Amino acid sequence: MRQTTALPFHPLELGEVALSALFGFVIEGLPDPDSIDAGSVHMHVFRVGDPSGQEQEARKAAHEQAMRDMGPPRMFRMGPDGKMQEVSWDKFEKDNPPAS
Repeated sequence: MRQTTALPFHPLELGEVALSALFGFVIEGLPDPDSIDAGSVHMHVFRVGDPSGQEQEARKAAHEQAMRDMGPPRMFRMGPDGKMQEVSWDKFEKDNPPAS
C-alpha cells in the first residue's frame, strides 16, 4: 500500500484500532468475531435544564451586547500592493457570487 501521510501509519486506521481496543467495536471495516455490536449498547440520556430561564436570558443578553460592541462586519481583500484593503459587503458579494 502506498504511503499517503508523513506518519508511518494512517490516522483513520489508528482510530479504528483504538476503538476496537478500548471499546470493543469498530465503525468501519469488518468487526472481529468477538466485537461488541455497538447498536445493542443501551445509552442513558440526560437533559440539563434551567428552570428559571435566567441563565439563557443572561447568555442572550451578553451575545446581543457583544454584537453591538463589534459593530457591522468588515471585509478586507489583499490589494495589488500586498496591503489589506477594506471592501464593502456589496462589492465583496458582487466579486464573489455564490457557487451554483
